[in-house]
Amino acid sequence: MITIEDAELPRDIVENRIKDTEKQIKRFENFIESLKLRKQKYEEKLAEMDGE
Repeated sequence: MITIEDAELPRDIVENRIKDTEKQIKRFENFIESLKLRKQKYEEKLAEMDGE
């Protein structure tokens, strides 16, 4: 969240916060992808169990 105090920060700090936020977004995207893969593996395992 951006606050009034953030608006008064020096440009380099604001730019660093943007970069940090982009890194956090990428980490969350990677985490979500890993969860999707995990879910897919569980679904495949369940399908194997149902086929037995």
